[in-house]
Amino acid sequence: MMFTWFGLLFIILMATVAAYSYKMSRQLALPLNADVVVLDKNVGQQAARGKFWIAVLYLTGVGALLAWFGFIGVFEHFDASRPTKPDSVTGRIIPQSNHGHIVYLTEREEGLLLSLQRTSIGFAFVSVLATYFYKRATGKMPS
Repeated sequence: MMFTWFGLLFIILMATVAAYSYKMSRQLALPLNADVVVLDKNVGQQAARGKFWIAVLYLTGVGALLAWFGFIGVFEHFDASRPTKPDSVTGRIIPQSNHGHIVYLTEREEGLLLSLQRTSIGFAFVSVLATYFYKRATGKMPS
């Protein structure tokens, strides 16, 4: 049951990051007004760094969402298609429970699930870091 709550919270987090990243990606190509005189040469560098971190935020947010949905899809596929009794001949000895329905996976299948899960968490972490570095580079939160 705890895994289900963490999964639900993570899905909500990923959806928020993806929506936020999409919103930010729409503002990447803002037109530069020709009549504006830039007196500080660091302003252009800050804008370039800000655009870089917005792009990183967008890509990692979408990557996290896709990896998490991939994890859920593979998890459900394994739950529906794998045997419910262990079979040591084929190597299906690792139990996986989905709300009390236990199926048995091979080490390779379990590794696939874990890699998808950890990849999505890693992408989410990088998108949070990108938000921090964007704020540090531009002095404002992405809006």
